[in-house]
Amino acid sequence: VRNGQQLNDKIVRILRQLGLDKMLPIPQPIDLLKDYTGIGQGFQNTGAVGVAIMPFDEVEALPLHMAIFFPTTNLETMIAGMTPQPIEGEKGMWQVNLLGEPSVVGRKNNFAVIGPSKEIVRAIIQSKTKIITKIKPDRVAAFEKSDAMVWADGASGAKIIKAAMT
Repeated sequence: VRNGQQLNDKIVRILRQLGLDKMLPIPQPIDLLKDYTGIGQGFQNTGAVGVAIMPFDEVEALPLHMAIFFPTTNLETMIAGMTPQPIEGEKGMWQVNLLGEPSVVGRKNNFAVIGPSKEIVRAIIQSKTKIITKIKPDRVAAFEKSDAMVWADGASGAKIIKAAMT
């Protein structure tokens, strides 16, 4: 998602155009996200939100190799409602509770990276590869005009997915 606040506003506008605001109060999607996840004031509403999938060997392992990127202006304030506990031996990483699941959070630039394990979060934080270098310029241009985009590096998971489908 390129800009959370713009997407939020478009969703609310569509719901109002459908007349749903006359039947029930329309909540702000960003507020729902914050309420359900425990994300606090450090969340940057106008930033991009993304998901990364790290390399994996079996389809069943996919959920253990995913991480969410949330834009943040202050990571510690943002995660305060997620009962953060510092991880011993891991500077700048915390164990948190995300939607009832134990998760790990760390910082990469202006993003909170939330994943299922310290190994996944550490790999993302330490990675020197920028996704923008793997995306063709025409796709980057399309993303700049879109509210949301899905992109996958087919070379990383194609064999696993193909094998699972046969």
